[in-house]
Amino acid sequence: MRSCGAADDVRLGSLNIVPVICPPTLPKIVAEWASVIPLVIHLATNRNDYITTGEVVLLGRISLEIFPKLGALSSLARLLQCGPGFLDQASIRGGENRTVWDVRWGSVCPAANGAASIAIIDHVLSRTQKTPVKMPDKVPTTAKARQEAPSELAVTNNQNIRAPANVTTSRLKPVPPDQQPSIVGPSRSVAIIFSIGGLFGSAAILFFGAVSRVVSLGSSIDRPPGYLVNNENHDACMLLASHPNAMEWYLNIGDRSIVDTLLNKPMLQIIADSRTMLIGHWLNIANTIRLAAVTFVAAQKGWDGVSLIVLMAIDGAVRWRFRGGNLARKWLEREGIEVVYKTFLFTSRSSMIGAIQLYSRT
Repeated sequence: MRSCGAADDVRLGSLNIVPVICPPTLPKIVAEWASVIPLVIHLATNRNDYITTGEVVLLGRISLEIFPKLGALSSLARLLQCGPGFLDQASIRGGENRTVWDVRWGSVCPAANGAASIAIIDHVLSRTQKTPVKMPDKVPTTAKARQEAPSELAVTNNQNIRAPANVTTSRLKPVPPDQQPSIVGPSRSVAIIFSIGGLFGSAAILFFGAVSRVVSLGSSIDRPPGYLVNNENHDACMLLASHPNAMEWYLNIGDRSIVDTLLNKPMLQIIADSRTMLIGHWLNIANTIRLAAVTFVAAQKGWDGVSLIVLMAIDGAVRWRFRGGNLARKWLEREGIEVVYKTFLFTSRSSMIGAIQLYSRT
């Protein structure tokens, strides 16, 4: 076994503890830089509650990442401990909150379920790029054209407002579900190897991350009784947009049990029993430990910072593979939902609204 050099060797970090396995020499600039990068770019933002809620909604359970952002465990703890109150707040903050207009009932409300509905829309629109259908300004005057209006969006001749508007119609309907294989989380990490190599901060993050993943499996999260249940005898027709003067609109039509659940109803039910409260307390403790570990790496320097950057790269690859749009795709497949969409380009919002009124016969 090769022995380490002098006690002030940069590879040993600030503690100058000689590990069992001595790592190779590390340039000082690399050690200094690598110690700061994880702390700077891995802090949670004000959007973390919003994103965390959307991911848990689509999964129907808590699934921790390999290297969650600092503060993410705190968000999950508040989700378990506060339940509906946290969901209400997280769904309307984060910079991407949308408003829902129920065309048939005339009600207006913020979109529910955090980032879940936005993730599904983004996933659907990213599958193929369809050229928008340019709509005329005047509605057909023949009786036959009016009878056929519900099958395609028609337009009115109101041209008082000339702001252009894009509307994407998404028809959601159930299809026979496929059996999806269960995805087993990553195996317990190489924390022992990291400890032997003197990477104490990285080892602590991996160890307590593995413990948190195991502990979170006992949380009591379920779907509410109204999940994917229709309490009306008609299909849905709901508009989604950032604000009343938006240029991009999303008209969600089809099976009301799906559209109403996604945009208007809670998709999670947190059972606030003693076990869930204890898990929430542990996640708060684990979040504090992870903060201490990351700041320790920033002070320790050496190979500890490099190993954290490697962990962040692995975590980014895992997120690209299993999170984001893939969560939306898997939710659609798991619930047996098919989405067919088409985009229409109107010369004004008033024309768009008139077309939707003709289509919905409201």
